[in-house]
Amino acid sequence: MGDRDLVGTLRDYLAARLEGHLLGPVEGISPRTVCPAGYRVLSVTRSDADLVIGLRPQRSSPASRTRAASERATLESASKLRIQLGRSGVVQHYRPGEAWRGGSEGAQAALAAPTGLFVAYRCAVCELSLDAPATAGAGSARDAPDAPASTSGRVSAAGLHELVGRARVVQGEHGTIASLLLDPRVLAELDNRGKSEVLHLARIWPWEQPHRVSDSQLMQLYRAAGVWLAARDVAEASPESWVFERAGARCRSCRSDVVERARMGPRLLVTYLCLTCQRPAVRP
Repeated sequence: MGDRDLVGTLRDYLAARLEGHLLGPVEGISPRTVCPAGYRVLSVTRSDADLVIGLRPQRSSPASRTRAASERATLESASKLRIQLGRSGVVQHYRPGEAWRGGSEGAQAALAAPTGLFVAYRCAVCELSLDAPATAGAGSARDAPDAPASTSGRVSAAGLHELVGRARVVQGEHGTIASLLLDPRVLAELDNRGKSEVLHLARIWPWEQPHRVSDSQLMQLYRAAGVWLAARDVAEASPESWVFERAGARCRSCRSDVVERARMGPRLLVTYLCLTCQRPAVRP
């Protein structure tokens, strides 16, 4: 069977089992695994060799929506999960209660529906993009470094490059990447809890100096921020903490170390981290 026929067959299979269903959380997966819990599957389509799964976050209560709308632009457009199998990619369907044959560590995406768990492994491409209204601010970061950016805008290559550009403009004012992450001129929505969670998701040492963090690492950091903020806005699936307020508990990512608690900066803000997942960079 040709690759295009395989993609078409897989599209039909997934569409029949995922469309219309609300996705739930998945325990025991890596923070790097795409897991859009709290999103409803709108569609499963194909574009050439790609599978495209359309998603929409379930919204919070009217009062919460009103508050969120006054604070920031919220995610109203559909998000997309794009999967390109490549030569060795597979999507496994595990029925409720069935053991993972491929293991959880190598999972690139995990979609938990009432019809079972669907897990992508070894795919050439497996990425989640977050779309939002076109009202998100445009323009060069260097032209307007003091205008807050929003990850509720499209977290695509263009949006991430804008956030990285803004971060580079103001990074000299910050001694640590944790402090930069809380700068509202770059990202207006993230609070102290989100700071700890996002640094953990991106596997970045909180005390790392911003100028030592590469552009690709910054993009990974702000991509994680977009995913975390989107999950936070979903009433049915408020993101469960990976590290925040879990000092002394086993890390949910590596399961081999415990979460540590520290205070950072002149304001002594509490930061939570795993010393195994977030090791400082080793340089010659």
